Amino acid sequence: DLHSLRDILFVGCKNLTQFPDLSRASKLEYVYLYKCKSLKRFPQLPKSLSSLSLLAIRNCKGLESFPTKICLKSLRSMNLNCCSELKIFPEIEEPMEKFMELNLQLTAIKELPRSIENLVYLKNLFLDYCKELRLLPDTICKLYHLELLSIVHCSKLKFLQRLPPSVKVFDAAGCISLEEELAEQQWFDRNYYLWV
Repeated sequence: DLHSLRDILFVGCKNLTQFPDLSRASKLEYVYLYKCKSLKRFPQLPKSLSSLSLLAIRNCKGLESFPTKICLKSLRSMNLNCCSELKIFPEIEEPMEKFMELNLQLTAIKELPRSIENLVYLKNLFLDYCKELRLLPDTICKLYHLELLSIVHCSKLKFLQRLPPSVKVFDAAGCISLEEELAEQQWFDRNYYLWV
């Protein structure tokens, strides 16, 4: 009975090709998928998922399609680490005030939407080894609670807007083109940020 379901955990399900419609899973709190290599599409995330706090889809290397829009008021963390075929991150339709951590490491995304500013309490943003990432939106400066931004080896990222003053750790190791650009930016204080 999906209505009473609280947790979904699929690990190493190599033959999983479809994920169930979650529209009736109103009590769902936790979704964790790991190494489900045949899964290519993840279904829409309806607003009826009013209890979902963690969404982790890790190392699902066949995943190509993800919802184009998202607004889950209860969501605290999303981890799409190592979904290497995933190219598009969804629009954030409305402010999500509980959301604190986003991990998109080793995905194929090319940019983040300007609506990223609706993750108003985002604290940690991991974009390491997103080798197709070309653009971070100017609205990133409105993430006033952001403390950690990691963009290690984002080799195609050549420009970065001003960071919010809340950032304490900024790691851009291996971003050679970006390093050259930041050297010319008056707002960037190399001594203030951690550059590993």
